[in-house]
Amino acid sequence: MICVEDIMTRHPHTLEMSASLADARRLMAEFDVRHIPVVDEGGDLVGLVTHRDVLEASSSVLDDDEQERARHDSHIVLEEVMTTELDLVEPAASLREAALLMRNHRHGCLPVLSGDELVGIITDTDFVEVSIHLLEQIESSEPEEEEGLPDEDDYLDEDDDLGDLPVGDFDTDDDW
Repeated sequence: MICVEDIMTRHPHTLEMSASLADARRLMAEFDVRHIPVVDEGGDLVGLVTHRDVLEASSSVLDDDEQERARHDSHIVLEEVMTTELDLVEPAASLREAALLMRNHRHGCLPVLSGDELVGIITDTDFVEVSIHLLEQIESSEPEEEEGLPDEDDYLDEDDDLGDLPVGDFDTDDDW
């Protein structure tokens, strides 16, 4: 059985709940992530901030210039915008269990805890990677082309001479 720990991102980037929205935006851009676990001073998981949270809490790009948005975002702490009620999985959980939990609750990720310690995060992107790998395996095990099927060159073109084809009455009462 493939487990969550087999595909999760280990030691995910985290921010403390006192960090700002601007800090989350920078971390997401720098490491190309959309989910950041939020921890307290002791390193315990207390929440999660997503790219959607950042966008919803930020001032509109249409209303303000870049400096104004950065100033606005630097005054908002993650504690104000993070999600605190989280579904969690253990490293030994099955991928199916994690996938169903994510699908049924419409989550883009699940923090992975071993006891009380954050050890990883599993995201929808991790599942896409697994799907791609499985599809590649399936495709590589399929036969290239079945014999007996016509090639593209076997079809008639509009320039082909049909004068040699037999013409006559065809018995349409035959059982095929």
